Amino acid sequence: MDILLAAELGFSSCCDHLKGGSVQIASGMSREQLAVQRARRSFQTGRTRPLDFRTQQLRRLQSFIKERHRDIKDALQRDLGKGHRWDGG
Repeated sequence: MDILLAAELGFSSCCDHLKGGSVQIASGMSREQLAVQRARRSFQTGRTRPLDFRTQQLRRLQSFIKERHRDIKDALQRDLGKGHRWDGG
């Protein structure tokens, strides 16, 4: 799973620590802002993604969390002073 997908799923705070901060795009919007804008446009159309797509995305999210649980824990510790009891897996 790439960082943009993680940001789309609401993990931008953790992603900022994993990749050193948000990336500005030529439009002046960050990747996160563009992802939110794209998600809002999609939501407004009323269209939905197939169940297989959603299942695959959840599996990718699970894999991302398992692979990066230490980085996520460290980011939570730095951001919120939390994470010392989170095992991520």
